[in-house]
Amino acid sequence: MIRVGNIDDIEQILDIHKSLFKVPYTYSSFKFDIEDKYNIFHIYEKNNIIVGYFSFKILVDEGELITIAVKKDHQNEGIATLLLDDLISNAQQINLKNIFLEVSEHNKIAQKLYKNFGFEYTYTRYLYYGKDDNAYIYKKGLM
Repeated sequence: MIRVGNIDDIEQILDIHKSLFKVPYTYSSFKFDIEDKYNIFHIYEKNNIIVGYFSFKILVDEGELITIAVKKDHQNEGIATLLLDDLISNAQQINLKNIFLEVSEHNKIAQKLYKNFGFEYTYTRYLYYGKDDNAYIYKKGLM
């Protein structure tokens, strides 16, 4: 089940994030994202346990996917697909023109997911994630 994230979810979200990303967010970073009126923060819950989430920043008439993550032991269950579909639906409902995101050049699984949703590679941010790890910027037009 997908629902809006809240402050009570942060500890579980932090656990997921720390297990998947090199540079984890802090409690206060997630709290800010959840409380920010220009951010959509949704979680995917399974048996009352958070197994995935996304944070999406609204920037006037565009949006940026800040983070999307699914617990390792729940990957390949279609949860990221459901979350991304929810994100795009929300972006369309508020009439955004484009969605942008960045992804590690090494994360081929995520790149495939984004391409399946119609995102297109636009450019590279070299060394964005540190030595030997560039970020690919993708864009999806909604209008």
